[in-house]
Amino acid sequence: MSNELQKKVKLQTGTNLGALRARAVAEVKKINPLTVPNRYVISFDTSGSMSTKDINDAKAGVNAFLDSCSPLDTSVSIVTLSCTNINEETDFKQTDFLCDYDAIRAFVHTLTNDGGTPLYRQLYEVLQKETATRIVVFSDGEPTDPITNLFDNVKTEEECFKCPYVPIDTIHIGGNHTNNALKHISHMSGGSYYTFENAAMLRKQLKYLSPRFQLQLTNPEVRARLERGETL
Repeated sequence: MSNELQKKVKLQTGTNLGALRARAVAEVKKINPLTVPNRYVISFDTSGSMSTKDINDAKAGVNAFLDSCSPLDTSVSIVTLSCTNINEETDFKQTDFLCDYDAIRAFVHTLTNDGGTPLYRQLYEVLQKETATRIVVFSDGEPTDPITNLFDNVKTEEECFKCPYVPIDTIHIGGNHTNNALKHISHMSGGSYYTFENAAMLRKQLKYLSPRFQLQLTNPEVRARLERGETL
């Protein structure tokens, strides 16, 4: 094939792929993210204790999570786990539920580390919206707000977690000890608790908490492999 013909084929192929991608993006935007069966909230720890490298590893982990999902059946919302004033709801940054994963990636790219870790207040706000089917939380520290922030308008902690019933998977980054707060949240909500040695492991393993792998994670050995950093 002549150089001229090779250039022509390459140009036409590139143009066709670009057009196909544009059509695919347009179709994804037609999907109602509130009616797909899987609606995941990812609680992204952007507190001051997360280093710049940790934040970048977490961003890569979220991107890999999105790569393992399908916009046809899974929408995702990102909410930051940090704020400078735990009494202000507007201090949290959160996306709507989206099937447009490029938009989610663009939001995640802007995140930086700052502030405390008001986990209970954040979960309270998320649970009140009654749209999530599962929540994934990762953090390298204990909550900096009181647990009473989690169940302001109900009589007991059990009521808060079970109405609406939303499993909450939690990941403690830093495997030298058990994060009792995160473990308790998963236990009460029917989710799973994991410990990852560091944020680099989060970068590699977060994708396995996507809907695609949920059935496999009911196997204790598979869960153990996940925490050891092995490929599933």
